[in-house]
Amino acid sequence: NLMKMLKNSKNKYNFKDKRIKKFKNNLKTPNDISKKINNQIINNISNGDLNAKINSCKFIIKILDEANMNILPNGLDNLFSIINNNLNDANNENYIFILIKLISNLTMKI
Repeated sequence: NLMKMLKNSKNKYNFKDKRIKKFKNNLKTPNDISKKINNQIINNISNGDLNAKINSCKFIIKILDEANMNILPNGLDNLFSIINNNLNDANNENYIFILIKLISNLTMKI
């Protein structure tokens, strides 16, 4: 019985160690994505046609996914204001859903 308890306790600790290692790996230094989001992408979101808006939002979501867990909010002020202004444009539901997904990704990553 004692041997079984020791084996079980080792498994628990190994499991916790794996979770801690995974957590530490995710806590990498924050990524600066402002260099990847250029003015053309921001202009497409604010002034482009619907397809350009959707593609630009999807591109930013892809950049956020590649950034792993955390990003630096450097240079994203303009993006937040444009997203806020575009949420008032309720002409297309798909575009609004993509904007909401973009907002949720931004809030999770910052």
